Amino acid sequence: MAKPNSRATLISYCKRALGHPVIEINVDDDQVDDRVDEALQFYQEYHADAVEKVYLKHLVTKTDQTNGYITIPDLVTNVVRLMPLQESNLSNNMFDIKYQVMLNDMHSLGFMGQMYDFKMKMNHLAMLDMILDADEKHVDFNRHQNRLHVHMDWDVDTDTPEDETITVKVIATGAGNKYTLNGVETGSLALSIGGTYTFDQSDASNNGHPFRFSITENGTHASGTEYTTGVTTFGTPGQAGAYTRIVVTESTPTLYYYCTNHSAMGGNAKLTPELTPGKFTYLVIECYRIVDPDTFTDVYNDYYLKRYATALIKHQWGINLLKFEGMQMPGGVTFNGRQIFDDAREEIEKLTEEARLNWEEPIDFYTG
Repeated sequence: MAKPNSRATLISYCKRALGHPVIEINVDDDQVDDRVDEALQFYQEYHADAVEKVYLKHLVTKTDQTNGYITIPDLVTNVVRLMPLQESNLSNNMFDIKYQVMLNDMHSLGFMGQMYDFKMKMNHLAMLDMILDADEKHVDFNRHQNRLHVHMDWDVDTDTPEDETITVKVIATGAGNKYTLNGVETGSLALSIGGTYTFDQSDASNNGHPFRFSITENGTHASGTEYTTGVTTFGTPGQAGAYTRIVVTESTPTLYYYCTNHSAMGGNAKLTPELTPGKFTYLVIECYRIVDPDTFTDVYNDYYLKRYATALIKHQWGINLLKFEGMQMPGGVTFNGRQIFDDAREEIEKLTEEARLNWEEPIDFYTG
């Protein structure tokens, strides 16, 4: 048979290991699914091959600043540390006190000191750095909420672009009606990633000219489609309070703007997302993430996972048969659910001990 490469093929493997189809496995499909869920959960919690160390980057938003935490992807199990990265962090200062102390100690090492003195000083500096350095943020990670709380002054320690409102008007030209943005006819704009831009259509000239975005020049008039990700609209163009608003993210593409009712009102003007110097902060998160078995299907063929899932299903089989213990069937066959139950329990205990002895990390290894 083929190697297990999905949940269904793993279940089939486990049943065959227990004797199916030669022997009927008296376990309901829902019970099998529950036991496989438990096996995967235990495997991901304790087995070294079930997780990978990764560095995730996160662009700080105003929502993050307000909340005081960032939302972490579901598959992240533990956070080790967090490193802020701003434009100012991209260069090193050779006159930093730590650099000078290390340089001086290394220079005098062969004349006035020993290697263990140098090592002790470096350890002491590392401890002070961990306690006092603002770049080493103290964090709390709640796995069930998927929230990473960072203890810092978000407004001071992180930068985000200011939200902007852009006045939209319509003017008549020799080439027909055109949009103006802040007075510039069919003007192109650079949009700061992380910013929110409100295109204000309150001016009466916008009557009958809904302002929309598309990745295609001239939008729906050129067989394109309206771009709606992160976009909200409100009111009637030409009336007070009407606007089209967009939240710009790292995945926002270069956009064109157009009128849904009339062609060529936006010309070939572009709205280009970019990282604006001094207006962004990345947080680099060192963490451990579950290797998703549905993406990396070789997980289902892991030797330990196959054994553990089989043992759990066998244990369930034994529980189901315990109520019939000692019952004699035609032909003198007697149910022996107790033996199946005891064997499975022993197998589970051995596998649990194996996992914890070989792969479990110390209790204080992780932050979350």
